[in-house]
Amino acid sequence: MKSKASEGLNELVLIKNILPCVFESITDSANSNGRIPGLSTGIPDLDRSIMGFKNGDLIIIGSRPGMGKKSFAMSIALHVARTSRKSIAVFSSETSREQLSLNFLSSESGIDRQKLKMGKMTNEEWERLTDSATMLSTFNILINDDAALTVSKITKQCSQVRNLGLIIVQDIEYIQPVQIDLEDSCDDFCDDRNDINLAMKLMAKELDVPVICLSNISRAGEMRQNMRPILSDFRDTGAMDIYADIVLALYRDYYYDMEPENEGIAECLVLRNRRGETDRIYLQWQPEYARLSPFDSFYEE
Repeated sequence: MKSKASEGLNELVLIKNILPCVFESITDSANSNGRIPGLSTGIPDLDRSIMGFKNGDLIIIGSRPGMGKKSFAMSIALHVARTSRKSIAVFSSETSREQLSLNFLSSESGIDRQKLKMGKMTNEEWERLTDSATMLSTFNILINDDAALTVSKITKQCSQVRNLGLIIVQDIEYIQPVQIDLEDSCDDFCDDRNDINLAMKLMAKELDVPVICLSNISRAGEMRQNMRPILSDFRDTGAMDIYADIVLALYRDYYYDMEPENEGIAECLVLRNRRGETDRIYLQWQPEYARLSPFDSFYEE
């Protein structure tokens, strides 16, 4: 059965048939008492900027390696699982399900990942670890670490998940371009990264959930005086931003200049926002806990 979001996906529809849905959305916003209309990311400044993640959204999160995009996505997943009680599907071709689960444990418990790997913890830390594992067990987070993922596999598996709220694809570069099994969507896809991006957007609309894809970006930015990512850095690695509703990029000055005052600061750059303006959000970077979290106060430039 096709979702409500996909009805008329490839058809011409009279505006009079669309307006009731628009009015319903406006009314919901008016009655929300200031709550964002979309799925909260757990980052209040980011939520205000993009109005949360909406069903059918394709969100691209990109950066150079080592900037923390996987930790960022996992922090969002934990927040969504905790606050919405919806199912979260996580797909990773490079990181094992055991490693991902350890990262979730570290983020949730606030215990250094190296300590967890070594098993050398205080009695208090063991107690926190047990409590965090108990809490995580109540979250419906599903993990697939298949090294040969395809769009068809992701779509088929996610269509069978009850109460699905969010899909996260960690290693979009490794997804295989194949024909996708979406009714009335597209017949086939050639071997092209642009087609993978389109397939992910179609999947988001068909399943009526937000889809987050993580992508490495080109080194072009490192040749500029201002090394913060821009949209063209995504296109140099395969047009990953073309169909995206929201494009976010992560950047850390400390990665390049190692100045102590920048050590715990990361920037989330809103490079595309179909519901508002571009923006820059400051985050707290805690690599030992695989965590990117909001600052208590706003940092001026």
